[in-house]
Amino acid sequence: MSQPFVVEPAISESALIVLREAGALKKGHFVLSRGNHAEEYVDVREVYVHPKKLWELCRLLAECIHLSVPIDVVVGPARGGNDLSLGVAYWLNQLRFPKTKTGPEHSPIRRAWTDKIKIRVGDPTDGQQEEERFVIADCHKKLVKGKRVL
Repeated sequence: MSQPFVVEPAISESALIVLREAGALKKGHFVLSRGNHAEEYVDVREVYVHPKKLWELCRLLAECIHLSVPIDVVVGPARGGNDLSLGVAYWLNQLRFPKTKTGPEHSPIRRAWTDKIKIRVGDPTDGQQEEERFVIADCHKKLVKGKRVL
């Protein structure tokens, strides 16, 4: 059984400050994608237009992760999450292996991406629905096989 993921309060507060400063924390009434309701929402797209804020958020996420979860590969969607996954992988390498040379050939923690595909789900006799799913890009399947993936 895996250990619970614990976020240090100071890191959590720092992340909230970064999100607030980037204008990503929204208050109001939101209907989430699964129909749940929320009074607060994080619009990460707002962080993407502030590279320094995104880089800081990546560092804070890496600080949370590197103490709690052993990771070999960071995976993110090619569209919409590429910068975030790259930044988290970079900072995980800096935190875990501070004296290691940088560059793809020297990075103990690697990064891969996913592709979004549409598949048909449901009973073919009753009519199928299209659903979007993320799958590991073919060029990265060997990279993640047998590894601890975030």
